[in-house]
Amino acid sequence: MGILLCATSVWLAVPGRARATTLMVLLAVPGSARATTLESFLAAVRVHHPGLEASALSGRLAESARRGSRGTSDPRLELSTYASAQKPLGRAPFSIVRADSLGSRAGVEKVLWATGGRLSVDRHYRSTEIQLRTDLSPRSLELLGIDARQTLRESELRVSYTQPLLRNLGGVLDRVEYEVGGDAVAIAELEALEEQEEILAALAVRYLEWVFAHEHAEALGRQRRRAERLVADVRARRQARLVDEVDLLRAVDYLQQLEQGLALARAHWRAQGVELAALARIEMTVEDDLYAVRRIPPVAIAQAELRRRSRLLETLELRQQSLRTALGASRNDRWPELNLTVAGALKQSDADWRVAIRPDRPEWLVSLQLRVPFGNSAARAQLETARLRLRRADAEARAAALRMESALERLSILIGEYEAVLAGKRAAVQRAAARAREEVAAYDRGRADLTVVLRSQNDEETAQIDYARSALAYQTLVVQYRALSDQLL
Repeated sequence: MGILLCATSVWLAVPGRARATTLMVLLAVPGSARATTLESFLAAVRVHHPGLEASALSGRLAESARRGSRGTSDPRLELSTYASAQKPLGRAPFSIVRADSLGSRAGVEKVLWATGGRLSVDRHYRSTEIQLRTDLSPRSLELLGIDARQTLRESELRVSYTQPLLRNLGGVLDRVEYEVGGDAVAIAELEALEEQEEILAALAVRYLEWVFAHEHAEALGRQRRRAERLVADVRARRQARLVDEVDLLRAVDYLQQLEQGLALARAHWRAQGVELAALARIEMTVEDDLYAVRRIPPVAIAQAELRRRSRLLETLELRQQSLRTALGASRNDRWPELNLTVAGALKQSDADWRVAIRPDRPEWLVSLQLRVPFGNSAARAQLETARLRLRRADAEARAAALRMESALERLSILIGEYEAVLAGKRAAVQRAAARAREEVAAYDRGRADLTVVLRSQNDEETAQIDYARSALAYQTLVVQYRALSDQLL
């Protein structure tokens, strides 16, 4: 990381040719990075501008949110323990007077996205203390082999699988959020690129405005030097009593106006350069030709390429794809629930817990459950909403494609027209310069008034600034064309 502490230097060139003007500011920049053209400036902005880095995180944020939707497929562990006490109402001999139970359950359930089924495994333990109703003495109960207080320990291992046959068949409803999230990630990445391109387009226009400010300052600098020579000449003529005092006052006044305008123009140029250098973290050096003609492809080819690679159109297509996924899920959500459950278990019960914890008595269960919602107005409304959103997205995509193609054609026409305008403006500058030279020559021969000379020089300055302003408008159109065609990134 180096520190640049430099001054402002300007060396002038004729209009329309390459020129070099250096604006150096006190900045912390890496190495000796330098922006000499629009492309090198944009390359530095891509590396250093924090706004581009912030927008690049949008895709990662969307991907992080999408990963959260996979939580529905993660296995879930359920642990529970319980205690209960019952006092049955039976009064018959040897009926249960009290039953105290203590148990625990551990289970794992897994949602299978590929099928929509639920697979679960449960392990259950329970110990029950039972007290029987009896009026017999303990000795009599012992002789009869009856224990009034009994302990029963039970254990069970159960595996079950439930498969949907209509609603959520194939895991449609389980996966919809994740699948829509995949489209959301792609959309976020494309929108981040669009945001970055908008930032680059805005900075490219500001860079061109800075180059224009440089051209403006150069034009005023040339006029000031001519005015200085003119003031010196008029002062010499006045000393020789060849002209009136009013001519000297007019020449000095014209020079002072130019100096004030030049000071303001240079101040604007330096201020814009400092801001751009801070954003790009580079040394700003103008070697760009504001008047260069940029070649663009024919409209038909450009429109075909736009339809093929436009990020905005791709974003709209992904939105339609996401809505089609949601529409399919809404259609599936209207179906009745028809679930097939298959379960198998091993059980054991015994007073001895060492025996009870080894279940070996098999059981199995097959069930078919049907649940039909009457009316189902919520699902119908959701389905209709999804259909309308899809139709709207399709219309928006077609409208966006038409709007972009027409905008591209409009820009192509304007760029072509401005090329002819620039040629005319260039010729106007040459005519104004020639006229100013002739007026000065006529004044030197005493055949022209000073006011005419000053007016001709002012006309030359106006023509040059007008030429530069038209070039700025032309280059701005080219930047807009490139941004619309996704060519700035």
